[in-house]
Amino acid sequence: MGHLRLDRLKALLKVEGSRYDSLVAFRPSGWCLPRHGGRSGGIARAGAVRLHEVPYSEHSSFTELISCVRDLRAGKIIPTVNTNSSGKADAMVQMLLQHSSRGAK
Repeated sequence: MGHLRLDRLKALLKVEGSRYDSLVAFRPSGWCLPRHGGRSGGIARAGAVRLHEVPYSEHSSFTELISCVRDLRAGKIIPTVNTNSSGKADAMVQMLLQHSSRGAK
């Protein structure tokens, strides 16, 4: 998640500028949850870079995680828990993809 910052995304777009003319990123975070019924998330902009904050926490339920994967149509999932065992991490990713109707990859 450390790479999902405007300055790093701008640098990435500069490097890949011949291939892309804009960059959109989604940063899941529990820190952007609404307070007192306000709006959740936010959008940071810098030129052709857009960074959307999406309310999410590692403490969210498995059902919420499946919904997030399905709604974002995630083509790639990078685990941040159980990463000390690649077998567990791979199994978790496969289970998420299957339950989110994306199919195993």
